[in-house]
Amino acid sequence: MGPAAIIDELAPTHRQIAARHVMPKDLPLFSGNSEEWPMFFSAFNTSTEACGYSNVENLGRLQQCLKGAALEAVRSRLLLPTSVPQVIHTLQMLYGRPEQIIYALLQKIRDVPAPKADNLCTIAAFGMAVQNFSEHLEAAGQVQHLSNPVLLQELVDKLPANLKLDWVAFKRQFAAVDLRVFGRYMANLVSAAAEVTLTLDPRGSKQKREEKLKGFVNAHAATSDATADEAPKVESPKAASQISCLVCGNPDHRVKDCDVFKKMDRDDRWQVVHNYYLCRICLGKHGRKPCRSSSRCEVLGCQMRHHPLLHGDSGSSSTNPSHPIPQRGGAGQRSDATEGVNAHNVQSSTLFRMLPVRLFNKGRCIETLAFIDEGSSVTLLEKGIADVLQVEGTEKRLCLTWTSNVSREEEGSRQVEVEISGISGGKRYPLKDVRTVESLALPAQTLCYKELAERFPHLRKLPVVDFESKAPGILIGAKNTHLTATQQIREGCVGEPVAAKTRLGWAIYGSMPNGTNVASCNLHICGCDVDRSLHELVKQYFTVENVGVSVNQSPESNDDKRARAILEQTTRRVENGFETGLLWRYDYVEFPNNYAMAVRRLRCLERRFNADSSLFDKVQRQIAQYQQKGYIHEATEEELAEADQRRLWYLPVGIVRNPKKPNKIRIVWDAAATVNGISLNSMLLKGPDLVQPLPDILCGFRERKIAVVGDIMEMFHQLKIRQADRYSQLFVWPGETGRPPKTFVIDVATFGSTSSPCSAQFVKNLNAAEQAEQYPRAAEAIVRRHYVDDYLHSFDSEEEACQVVEEVKLVHKRGGFTIRNWLSNSGAVLRQIGDTEARATKIVGEGGPEAERVLGMQWRATEDVFVFSSDTDLGAYGAL
Repeated sequence: MGPAAIIDELAPTHRQIAARHVMPKDLPLFSGNSEEWPMFFSAFNTSTEACGYSNVENLGRLQQCLKGAALEAVRSRLLLPTSVPQVIHTLQMLYGRPEQIIYALLQKIRDVPAPKADNLCTIAAFGMAVQNFSEHLEAAGQVQHLSNPVLLQELVDKLPANLKLDWVAFKRQFAAVDLRVFGRYMANLVSAAAEVTLTLDPRGSKQKREEKLKGFVNAHAATSDATADEAPKVESPKAASQISCLVCGNPDHRVKDCDVFKKMDRDDRWQVVHNYYLCRICLGKHGRKPCRSSSRCEVLGCQMRHHPLLHGDSGSSSTNPSHPIPQRGGAGQRSDATEGVNAHNVQSSTLFRMLPVRLFNKGRCIETLAFIDEGSSVTLLEKGIADVLQVEGTEKRLCLTWTSNVSREEEGSRQVEVEISGISGGKRYPLKDVRTVESLALPAQTLCYKELAERFPHLRKLPVVDFESKAPGILIGAKNTHLTATQQIREGCVGEPVAAKTRLGWAIYGSMPNGTNVASCNLHICGCDVDRSLHELVKQYFTVENVGVSVNQSPESNDDKRARAILEQTTRRVENGFETGLLWRYDYVEFPNNYAMAVRRLRCLERRFNADSSLFDKVQRQIAQYQQKGYIHEATEEELAEADQRRLWYLPVGIVRNPKKPNKIRIVWDAAATVNGISLNSMLLKGPDLVQPLPDILCGFRERKIAVVGDIMEMFHQLKIRQADRYSQLFVWPGETGRPPKTFVIDVATFGSTSSPCSAQFVKNLNAAEQAEQYPRAAEAIVRRHYVDDYLHSFDSEEEACQVVEEVKLVHKRGGFTIRNWLSNSGAVLRQIGDTEARATKIVGEGGPEAERVLGMQWRATEDVFVFSSDTDLGAYGAL
């Protein structure tokens, strides 16, 4: 195969522009399967040459189509358009070598079941595989492999006796016999089979349901046999197919577009799929015919082949692609539509007996994690994995019973057989009597062999494969003990992990000494936040009603404790201020590539600039000011290449105006923008609430005669973010005409980030605490009289006000903050503190002189009165 045709210097011709309207722009998905490389490479070359795609356009196409191992192999190069040729070269080197493709096709043809004389479908499947193999060898110029007598005899041996005799008669017509001749022979058989049968679907007719089979998990026997309930009666599939939408009956749309179906709970959607025998991939009704759709779920990066509507809400889907299908009716699960993903940081003291394996069926292969449990009487496989492998089997209802007689039923369970091997290859073993379940929902586990080997000498020099935050997709029970039986064992001291060799590889398991973090993050689906909005409303009600009432502070949640620990560990004093880290929700964070999304958002902003050139000038000046102040800097290619590629995240730029401050614009970075259901804010914690209650601030502001108001200049931007976290705060900005956008790094806390308010308050209070011994009154005022960046205080005398304000300014300055925009009802105080200029934002009161806006209220400082307009929320300030 020749080099990729990549066009970047020349503008597309008229013919190429016309071709763009005819040829699809999207490339076929490629995940690192050598068998798929020829089609992917051909599509890339053909479309690039025919449509004149540039490197910039090809970069976006590659970011969309590459998945799995292929994406990981070139992820670091999918940042700049100039790297596109290197990306294609790397992929071709890894997955497109002729010997790789031939080996993949050879394995596929060997895995095709032997044809049966009484089943024309199997003959057709075998014949098409032989044809594809021989034709590809010719197209790739590897004709020497066509004369392999060993392979030819291996394929002939698969034929039934009568077809072998026919082959002998057929080959006598040719002087030289090779795979091409055998391919012609099989082509004749396929053509004849097609003429005498209506369908060549090898899966056969639909199998009937059988009786419920009862199994026991974890060696807990049931006290009595459970009686299987009758399956729910549903409308005849044939009758149901007479209408377009099987849910609401509307002939104008199908199930996937039905609003009634979309509003259902996840469990109810699955029930509709089961009741009407719908395809879980396209939600259509095509019986046993293979689904033509090649799409995948893509929710939170899920690569399993089911429709996104069956994955649950984006916020409730598992981030682990090995078990994307939610459990129905399992213990501890809820059917609420507003579920969320809860992550618990655990310092586990136990390694479960897990090891990575490969599962095979019909030439398909998938890697997953196996949980070895001799206490289970059955082997369980997640249905999502079985669907990817296209495993067929008898459908039997299954009842699982475990501790305390807790049980659950799997009505759609199938009894299947697959082949299994270790992750490093080797011999394949049959797995018998495997039962499918909707979801195992077993805990995720991380195993870092290098760290374990350094700490425990008895574990060294073992062929152990690492895995990180991965949940098992298969549970191997007692009926397959021959695969998990211990052949060799390595033991250390009491309380240390054990390594055991099985036919599937080495597994490390057992108790861990204190201080070893086994699993950094366990994920599970939790519906405990269903009534959060109601709780928030009640909380707000009592907050207003209980102004002035002091109550004991409630215990911090686990998330708040984690956020506080991050703040305490990462915050440090640097030159002219403080530096801290982002409040990561998980120990391990990996973002999808969102560069293309950020560029699209930038193009939308540029259209807004084209309509209002003055807006662009204002924003450009502000960007330049941010560079001068050290808030942002332009990133170099070397800097981006050295950064942790898993944590690179581009924040779309937004421009907001305050209708009450029409001449002022503010640049914000959209930390809520998502790709595959993931955003920066979804990976950050909000942190504990360190802001003083607003009613307390306002009441204290009106306690005494002399009132003073000030605010901190650009408070969030005064807080520096540590180096390791800055590359999760990138943004793109227009470069020179005809050039790719520039990439900037935000070095400070941003507006829009969910963790910025908490981090800023923590640093403000920490700085005050460090100065409390020298300036006790100023430290107390900074902690108790600040609402975010606004400082509101009152005093008995002008002298006291001037003294405390000067100390507050000094303490803030030592923390890198500048407090300004002073306002007071005393002119003497204003003259003394050295801020006689008027505040920048003036609000005109109703029928009166100019008034200042103070935390949502209008205050005429010279008259010391408040002006309540018709839209003022009097309830919040009733105590005033």
